[in-house]
Order: sequence, then structure tokens, then C-alpha cells
Amino acid sequence: MVDLRLLHHFIVIADMGRVSAASRQLHVSQPTLSQQLRQLERQIRSPLFVRGPRGMELTDAGKAFLEPARLALRAADDAIEAARSASSTFVGELRVGILHNGVAELTAPIIRTFRAAYPNIDLMVTPVLLTELETGLLDQRVDVALQYLPICSPQLHADPLYDEPRVLLMSDHHRFSGASGVTSADFLASPTVQTSSRIPAHWSNFWSFAELRAGAPLDHRREFDNVHAAIMFISVSDDVSIPVPVSISRFASFSGLRYVPVTDASACTAAVVSRAVDRRPATRAFRRVAIDTANRLRFLVEQATAPDAGTTQP
Repeated sequence: MVDLRLLHHFIVIADMGRVSAASRQLHVSQPTLSQQLRQLERQIRSPLFVRGPRGMELTDAGKAFLEPARLALRAADDAIEAARSASSTFVGELRVGILHNGVAELTAPIIRTFRAAYPNIDLMVTPVLLTELETGLLDQRVDVALQYLPICSPQLHADPLYDEPRVLLMSDHHRFSGASGVTSADFLASPTVQTSSRIPAHWSNFWSFAELRAGAPLDHRREFDNVHAAIMFISVSDDVSIPVPVSISRFASFSGLRYVPVTDASACTAAVVSRAVDRRPATRAFRRVAIDTANRLRFLVEQATAPDAGTTQP
């Protein structure tokens, strides 16, 4: 019988494309990981990878093995969660804040998995505004939040779930709407929206490419503290754009929008965020469920990759 740990390590290598990257993600040494891969290949009696110019590439056997391996791990995780659910003694209340679409296609699986595993906890889900990115947690209006980084307060802790590209959101009348890609300089030379002064400055700076504009001011057309309202404004504007996670393209409900890749922008990171001092079992359980679900189902989020090992905050 194949060790489930070997299946998990095989999947991470396949997803990341390099043993070195998988080693960092799994906190396992490269020699140990390579040895485990050889052990799995001996059990299967077929090579699963070949080394190519882009790293570790799946063989035909590896491609055939990958999805059944995911399903096997998922079944094992479901069995564990069912057992936890049957024996769970956690009681109480947990308030989950969701910023816009939360963590894309992982939001619903995280909520469902937690509710199934801990039926005695009253899980309440509430929308979070941009102005409540950190204050909602610090003021204890919510206990955990599914949102995008960065955060700044040392009183908060973030567990990254995945990285994804940033794109420019614009109307189909924008001059760049037909482009296959733009640069951050294109964005900085165009009008955008103003985020409310009540939104944390480090968050606004990241999403307006502050590290690339060297203090140069932006051409602001309107101030918003609500993602939905900003998207609605942009949908009827001819020259305004904003950087957003690429997954928003699957959740924004307005017609006439375009999403153009920003070729020189770093990725953004989705995370589960909580108060650093909150050690309650329910909070720790939700964080664990979010991380486990992301590791199992990250492939549901198109273009998502495993989070960079250095993005845990603070």
C-alpha cells in the first residue's frame, strides 16, 4: 500500500515543478524528498518525472497518476474530518470576515469543511469592507478573515493560502482593453481610483504599485472604500483602471469589464488572518482547516500557486 505522505509529496513536486521549491514548501530536505520520490516510483514500477528545461516534468505515467493521487488524498482527508466531526467537543461562536470574494473558489470549501468538522460551533460569515481589513479583527468584530495581504499590525497573524497574479481591471472602452499585457508604468500613467484614507496605507501602497512609482503621485478620479462600488464605477469609465487579483474576473458581476495581465507586477497572496493572541481552539481549528483545504484544493483557483515561503505575516 502506498504511503499517503508519499502521495502528498509527489503532488507538491508536480504542482511546484521543482524539488527545491517543494522541499521548502514541505519543510523536508531535498535529499529526503528525492529518496521518497524514488521509493514511490519503485512501488509504482514506473518513473513519474523527467528533468526538463522547466524543472521536473511529469512522464505519461506521472500525468496518469496525478489526479487519482489527489482523489486518494482527498478521500483520506474527508475520512479524518468525518472522524473529527463525530468526536468534536468544540462549542461556541466563530465570526468569519470575508473581503469581497474572500479567497476565490476556496471560500466555500473552507466554510463547508469547517462546518462539517465542527457542527457544535456557530459559524457566522460576514462581509468585510476595505476599511475593516485590520480593524475588524483588532476591534473583535470578526475572529478570522479570508482576505488578501499585506497586513501590517503585529497584533495580527496571517497564514498564506496561495499566490495569484495581479491584473488591471478596466472597462472594454479603455485604451488598453485589447492589450495582451501591460506594465506597471502603463497603469501609473493612467487614471485610477482613490482608496479611502481609512484603508491601511501599506495595503493601498501595495495595490497601487508604490514600490515601482518611487513616490510619484497617482491621477485619482474618485474615492472608494468598497470593492463592489469601485468596480461598478470602472465599468462605466473609459480611462480608469485598478489592480486586482485575477480571480476577481470570475466573481465581478458587471458586463463590459476587461482584465489585462500586468507583466512586471509581483503576485498577490490570499490568506486566513486572525489575532495573534487568539489561541482559542475554534480559531486554531479554522486556520488549520483553511490551510489544509488550500493544500488539497488549490488547483480549483485558476493560476494559483503555492504561497511563497516568506510571506507569512507578521
